[in-house]
Amino acid sequence: MKPKAKRGLLLAVCAAAIVPLAAIPLGWFALTDAAMVGQTRGQQTPYTSLVPTGDDYYLLRQLNTRVELARRSCTGPMYSTGDGVEGMYLSGATYSGGMTYAADDMQQYRDEVLQTLVEGGVLPQAWWDQVKEEIDYWAAPTYYSTDSLGFLRLKTYVGENSQVCLLNMEVDSRTGKVVALWISALQGHEIDPAAALPAWVELNELDGLGDWTVPTGTDYEQSGLYSHNGQALMTCATGLDTYSSSSETRQFLSLQLGPYTQEVDG
Repeated sequence: MKPKAKRGLLLAVCAAAIVPLAAIPLGWFALTDAAMVGQTRGQQTPYTSLVPTGDDYYLLRQLNTRVELARRSCTGPMYSTGDGVEGMYLSGATYSGGMTYAADDMQQYRDEVLQTLVEGGVLPQAWWDQVKEEIDYWAAPTYYSTDSLGFLRLKTYVGENSQVCLLNMEVDSRTGKVVALWISALQGHEIDPAAALPAWVELNELDGLGDWTVPTGTDYEQSGLYSHNGQALMTCATGLDTYSSSSETRQFLSLQLGPYTQEVDG
């Protein structure tokens, strides 16, 4: 037999042997799939959904850390190890004398943040219009400071010796989320906490906690929303401004977000 013919015959024999071998895995998978059809298998550990906590949210982690570090600086060692909170907290200035004068760009940032609250259904337009009118009329100066965690405080004053604080706002500088707001105005306006607070939850992207509810059995039953999962409280309140040393009667609006661990009725 010629060499070419021999090689051809050898290749044909090899191919005939390989094809059945290659089909074995396919046949095995087909048989096992057919055997499993219609069968059920019990799961050793039942599925449980993950419950979100405050640690899952950057904004709440920041607020919790600030409270804890501020507490330690007053009551114990400023540095600690082993419990996930280490370091020293340096607060930002809260009075104009220790704050930095806000140039036009910072004032524009202030206005943009407040407009975001208005558009998000948190801050009524009437409140912002009232305070903005006073700011523009008096050319009221704004000052700012930051703390060691990156919270930005913006304050706007009018009157001799800065006797009237028109606006006091705290913003997380990384996310741009407002965590506190104080507005003082000559004329008060209505605000519905039942509408404003859920809108604020959503605007601060905390609605994923899934359990914001009225904190019955507390002083915040009429003005707050509480999340047990996040151990956080949001409040919305209005009233007579007794903090400003002004001869004129003024009204205030206050929004606050922070840690809250007291017992709340379900």
